[in-house]
Amino acid sequence: MGATPVFVDIDRQTLNIDPSKIEEKITSRTRAVIVVHLFGQPANMDEIMAIANKHGLRVIEDSAQAFGAKYKGRPIGSIGDAGCFSFYPSKNLGAYGDGGMLITNNPEISEKVKLLRNHGTTGPYQHSFIGYNSRLDEIQAAILRIKLRHLDTYNRKRRDIAALYTSLLGDAVECPVERQDRTHVYHQYTFMSPARGEVEKTLHSNHISAVVYYPIPLHLQVAFKYLGYRPGDLPQAEAASREVLSIPIYPELESEKVRLIAGVILKALKK
Repeated sequence: MGATPVFVDIDRQTLNIDPSKIEEKITSRTRAVIVVHLFGQPANMDEIMAIANKHGLRVIEDSAQAFGAKYKGRPIGSIGDAGCFSFYPSKNLGAYGDGGMLITNNPEISEKVKLLRNHGTTGPYQHSFIGYNSRLDEIQAAILRIKLRHLDTYNRKRRDIAALYTSLLGDAVECPVERQDRTHVYHQYTFMSPARGEVEKTLHSNHISAVVYYPIPLHLQVAFKYLGYRPGDLPQAEAASREVLSIPIYPELESEKVRLIAGVILKALKK
């Protein structure tokens, strides 16, 4: 779109954007704040919205990993100007292929997005601007419509599994933190540990999945080299990239397997 991304460091406890670091990045050219509710954990929306309103900025919620999460009782994606969701198969609400959704209560944004998703078409062979082919196909919609009915149950099971992990792992690792005013839906159960390498290696040797999301922070990606960021510019994000590890979590995961996985992690840490 011709916009230049400006990266803001994270809050180590939530792994989401740190509101206290947003204002120092705002200039006369800033137009919007994109908030990522990472791993299913809602960001601090009150502070973010207050900053955005103060500076006349739009707020876009990237809720791809947080379908069903809530902030002070409000569904994530419904607080900013627009909320974006992913229906990739691995998400909490996943289709059998690619798909996504945008929600907004702004009629102007709603109308424009409807046009954008279908080549900017206003009528038969009439295009008011260049758009995209971003229509969700009917088969994916039908699958999602059925699975949506069970989403609250799925998320509740994820939260139960996460609570068991946290109780078993205790202080051995830095477990996910859930604020009292938020409902985390645990798209991933991601903890942090300086001994990540040993834990990951031990889990893999026991045929247990362990994934690093994300090993290279965005500001250090080759794709953004042109922005001129250097190591040390976003220290919390860089530290997290060296320590985060995600372990299996899905609604059907049995408690005995959770205990087994936690046991392997604790055994690895003793090394």
